[in-house]
Formats: sequence, structure tokens, C-alpha cells
Amino acid sequence: MQHLKTTTSTDEAFAALPEGTVATLLLPENKDQLIAILTYHVVSGKVMSGDLSDGMTAATVQGGDVTIMTEGRVTVNGANVVSADIEASNGVIHVIDAVILPEKTTALGKREKARALENKLDQFMRLCEPR
Repeated sequence: MQHLKTTTSTDEAFAALPEGTVATLLLPENKDQLIAILTYHVVSGKVMSGDLSDGMTAATVQGGDVTIMTEGRVTVNGANVVSADIEASNGVIHVIDAVILPEKTTALGKREKARALENKLDQFMRLCEPR
């Protein structure tokens, strides 16, 4: 079984996005961008909060990197970790207070990459299921 670590944004984080953002991302023509954003919140491996170090980076399933800071509060790309080490059947979840966005969301458009990301999205959704 592959272990995944995910940072899951709160409902409040999605609500804080500019008005219409979520509705726009849910349109069929924006599926690639939605998948890119969701998979940017997923890292392969089981990473517990005790494994983190200040300034460490981690490659996401989307392909970009996130930076974790541990000085004061634990953050992922500036988003505060509000709940950590929630174990799931195939990994661990850390809840963050913001939606983090990959740098080049709009540059993602290749069908092959979209299909691969769709498979990773399915894994992400299974990870979010309660134990």
C-alpha cells in the first residue's frame, strides 16, 4: 500500500477564496486546474509532525514543492497547520487554514498529465475517508 501525506484545507479556507473561484474550478473545462490544486496538497510518504524540520521542502503529487516551516507555528507554504497527525488507512492528514496553490496552475493542460493527476485525485479522495 502506498502511503500519502495530505494537507487538507478547512471549509473556511475554501470560503476565503475569491467569490466564484470554487464554482469556476468545478466547471468541466477547468478539471485540470482543480486536479492540480488538490494534488498539490498531497505528498507521498507518511510524514508525522515530529518528522518535520524548519525550511524543509517536499515534492507534491502535483509535481511542485511545498515548504514547511516549524519556527513558532508549523506552516505549509504559509498556511497554518491547525490539526496534525490524523492517521488514515493509507497515510496521515494535516489540516491547514488556507488553500495553497501551485505556482503554475494555469500552465497545466496536457491530457496525459491530467489523466495521471486524476488517478492521484482518486487516491487523495480515498485518503480523506475516515478510518
